Amino acid sequence: MRSHGAYFVYPLNDTYHFILNLFFASAWGLEKSFSFNAPIWSVSVEVLLYAVFFCIARLFPTRAIYALLLAIAGLYLQSYSPLIGRGLFSFYMGALVYFAYQKLLTGGFIYRCAKPLLLICLSTWLLTLLEFELGSLQAVLDKLGTVSGTGLDRLKALWVTGLLLPVTILSLAVSETVGKGYWERTAWLGEISYASYLLHFPLQLIFFTIFTELLPDRAIFYSATLMVGYFVVLIGSSLITHRHFERPLQQLIRRHSLKRHAV
Repeated sequence: MRSHGAYFVYPLNDTYHFILNLFFASAWGLEKSFSFNAPIWSVSVEVLLYAVFFCIARLFPTRAIYALLLAIAGLYLQSYSPLIGRGLFSFYMGALVYFAYQKLLTGGFIYRCAKPLLLICLSTWLLTLLEFELGSLQAVLDKLGTVSGTGLDRLKALWVTGLLLPVTILSLAVSETVGKGYWERTAWLGEISYASYLLHFPLQLIFFTIFTELLPDRAIFYSATLMVGYFVVLIGSSLITHRHFERPLQQLIRRHSLKRHAV
């Protein structure tokens, strides 16, 4: 604001939104728009989801039907609170994927279904890429006069979160089980994903500030070299953060919790 007369991307960096961020409430419907490190919205929603999950797990038996009903509730809630609704729907779609995986595992189907499931997964990705590239669904629906505009966007979002991602995660889980730890060598990608998710916007802000000071010509931001450099710094920072901050802090919290439990 001091150097450019405007905030970088997210405008509402005031005291009110700072307090919301401080209490992880930046996406509970109390906000006016995105603020500060806006990707934190998903963490804000997760805080609510963990509370819901805890209550549901305490009050009801562990059954797929409850996960399905809550996923449907999340889908309905998206019309009123898009972020919380999306979070609830996706969270319990993940629960349904877990139930499906357990069924395949305990039923002895996991080896037989690995290849067919992978084929379904690849086909779903191919259809998705073709649709987003060619817009064929848009053309068909326009002719039928059924869905367009916002409705089509919601349909695409439902396709991705309700089918593409669940099928992909289930296929990966099955292939990991069949491959007996083959995917373990890629575990670090999952381990740094949280840090990279939260660091990427502050890092963009740092890059923007430095390079606009050093090089007034903003053409540098279209440079492939800068893009690669940005990701190198991001991934390196995420690795350091995970290994020297997240992991030690997790261990500290667990040790403290185990001591309390023992008492």
